[in-house]
Amino acid sequence: MADEDEDIPGEVPIVLKKKIRVAAPPHGGAWKVAYADFVTAMMAFFLLLWLLNVTTEDTKEGISDYFEPVGMTEEQTGSGGAGKGLALQSEGALRSSGSPPSVTVSIPTFGGEESGKAQDEKDAPKAREGGDTKGSDKQHDEEEKQQLETAAETLRQAIQEIPELNELQESLLIENMPEGMRIMLVDQPNVSLFPSASTILTNKGEHLCAIIATIVRELPHDLRITGHTNRSKLGGPNHSNWELSGNRANSVRRALNKYKVNSDRFIRISGKADRSLLDKKDPASPRNRRISILLIRQMKKP
Repeated sequence: MADEDEDIPGEVPIVLKKKIRVAAPPHGGAWKVAYADFVTAMMAFFLLLWLLNVTTEDTKEGISDYFEPVGMTEEQTGSGGAGKGLALQSEGALRSSGSPPSVTVSIPTFGGEESGKAQDEKDAPKAREGGDTKGSDKQHDEEEKQQLETAAETLRQAIQEIPELNELQESLLIENMPEGMRIMLVDQPNVSLFPSASTILTNKGEHLCAIIATIVRELPHDLRITGHTNRSKLGGPNHSNWELSGNRANSVRRALNKYKVNSDRFIRISGKADRSLLDKKDPASPRNRRISILLIRQMKKP
């Protein structure tokens, strides 16, 4: 009799395998964030395409000019510092293909606080000794007049030396008044400092303000800026020539301040709409659209 524990020939052992299923972890939501970012980017892209389609060329030029830096660099010219000046240079880090090329203009500095202080020290002994104060006042007026005339001539020369701004020569009017020196930036039929009904300076208007700021910042005079418009109606009940003239004057103030003219020197920014016409025979003339920058004469301290 065969042993029970003895294997039976030809019998295959049966092996039972038990599989234990482990539940998979829940799916994360990272893909949702990436998808939301993609949808947001596409929406911004199509919004940009729509804005480019509805924006005028003048507005595009103004926006492009806003992001175009104009740097000021100081350089030594002449011997012994006699010809020391400032160089105005437009740099092209953010320049578009339609922007004007880089230009450099040497502009002499003017006697500011140091020269005035030296003159006060020079006149002080005369005042203490009971000298002729009337003659001193006359000398002060002559020196200030010469200073302003030099600034005006330098400004005219700077415009002439920049080919891109040659057509603005007729737009720049400078006159000496009892109150001070007035710089007027006047529109021409084919040249405007601002696009129609806009408060954003054009590319050439920005460059012109940069040159004016380079000269004005070296002078000690306070500034008064006034905006003017021609007699034409604007669209919209809440947007009149009063707002337009005042906002344009403030845009010029911001431009001058951007190019290092101290904000404390601006004593009044105003708009006169069409109440003070330059060309009274033609109220709609583009010459009536202008910005007036007045350098107020300094009163000599007693």
